This record gives sequence, structure tokens and C-alpha cells, in this order.
Amino acid sequence: MQKAYFNIRTVRIWAVGLVAASVVLGVWAGLALTKYSADFRFTVAIAVMAAGFSLSAIPLFLMGLKNFKAGLKRAYIILCVGIGLFGFAQLQIPAVNIFGWWGWFNSGGTAGIYIFSVVPILLG
Repeated sequence: MQKAYFNIRTVRIWAVGLVAASVVLGVWAGLALTKYSADFRFTVAIAVMAAGFSLSAIPLFLMGLKNFKAGLKRAYIILCVGIGLFGFAQLQIPAVNIFGWWGWFNSGGTAGIYIFSVVPILLG
């Protein structure tokens, strides 16, 4: 049996830390928007947390690829790109409301980024 290149305890600590940071950042983002309604602030908090969870998964996922063959590493890296794009896509709806980018929303641009993020996920 091969020795792991990373300590599982370290990975768990990183995972808990990244999840906690995502929650704190989401709550902070929701509370910082004082001129908006409580419903919108809750939506922003959830969107930031969802994006944080998706983006936090990438380094944790990549930490486990050290023993994988080159082809599998490449596939999982492509998958991580898709997860990252999906994470950024989560931030679109609050950004549209905050910055007034309704043309982007009405033209279907928000759906386009979600669809674009699925392509690497499926390719990976």
C-alpha cells in the first residue's frame, strides 16, 4: 500500500476552514448590503456561500490527485474548471440586482454562463 502524499487530518482541517470561511463571507455579504431588502440580502448571502463552497472544493479536489495517472489528472482538472465556472455563475444574480445589469439578465447571458460551466464538467 502506497503512503499518501497528504495527511487526511490536514485535508479535513482545510475543508472545515474553507466551509467556515464561505459561511462567514456569505453572512458578511448579506449583512453589508443594508440599503436592500432582507429577502435580497438573504439571496446574496446564499449565493456567496454557494459560490464559496464550489470554489473551495477545487483545491481540496486537486489535493487528492497526486497518485492519479496523467489522463485522470487532466480529466479531473477539467472538471475543476467547470466547478469553478459554476461557482462564479452563482454570483451573477446578485450582481445583476446590485449593479443593474438587467440587459445581461434579459438577454439570457446568465443562463449562458451556467451552460458554459457545464461543458467542462461533462468533458471531465
